[in-house]
Amino acid sequence: KDNADLLEVVDKALNELIADGTVASIVERETANDAESYDIASVFYNRVTNPNVMTMGSDATVYYAVGDFLREKTELTQEDLESDSPYNTRKAGGIPPGPICNPGTYALYAALDPNDTNYHYFVYDRIGKEP
Repeated sequence: KDNADLLEVVDKALNELIADGTVASIVERETANDAESYDIASVFYNRVTNPNVMTMGSDATVYYAVGDFLREKTELTQEDLESDSPYNTRKAGGIPPGPICNPGTYALYAALDPNDTNYHYFVYDRIGKEP
């Protein structure tokens, strides 16, 4: 292979790694306990691979988009949900351009190898609920 082919392979691998790290960061923020990480990762991948059905739709990314990194607000406002940030996955399609936090080990593993489900929804509860 010539250098252009090699560069293309490396670029694709780096983009996939960044996307997986970004999904892992979202799983980290959306998961109340490690055990549910794999199911929640599958929800996000199911949403992203079916863009005609819905957006990724993560509240954690909307909090990030509006600068509430510590989730100090108790609820998102309509104005928050309509923000034009590429991190607002309620509005923007696909995976955001980068991570929203440092993901933990379980979130990383879950993003790399999510459970094989047909789930498109889960219930977030700070004490943890099954999707």
